[in-house]
Amino acid sequence: MVYIRFDFDPLKAKEIIVYLAKRRKELTKSPATIRDILKLMYFADRLSLQKFGRFLCNNNYVAMEQGPVPSEAYDLIKEVREKGDEDNIHGFEVYNNYRFRILRDADLDYLSDSDILCMNEVLEQYGSLSSRRLMEESHDSVWKNAWDSYPEDRSVPIKISSIIETLSDNDNLLDYLIEGNCD
Repeated sequence: MVYIRFDFDPLKAKEIIVYLAKRRKELTKSPATIRDILKLMYFADRLSLQKFGRFLCNNNYVAMEQGPVPSEAYDLIKEVREKGDEDNIHGFEVYNNYRFRILRDADLDYLSDSDILCMNEVLEQYGSLSSRRLMEESHDSVWKNAWDSYPEDRSVPIKISSIIETLSDNDNLLDYLIEGNCD
């Protein structure tokens, strides 16, 4: 079995976080939490994988207790939480340990039309759900299979093939990704 791993794009990830957090706040009238954004990123990545054969900013996923987590985006958020964003290079701050303060609009030059389409569809479907409901929705078969396979771990890698298995036309998609990831 080929293990597919993506090269994370941190510049694009920052803009995705800003875009989702700002829109989430508009929908719920309260600041987005880290967990909210990580769940919305997961749903947007699943949709983008289904429609366009790719993740938005090429996160690799892990299963954690509260659901699937885009690992590199989470690391980026934790870094901003610890160090702040004095120079406004990230476009957001994290306060009270888990809430987002958006400092500017997302730079749409980093986002494709298909990225925005997927994020908007996900925001329409999930954007106004409570944080608890978002977490529950993310506890799907992909997360469950990974989490149950190593119950003693706090972070279990999720194979992209397990995400693909839940999507329609999954055989063609897996072949497409394997061909694109093999040199």
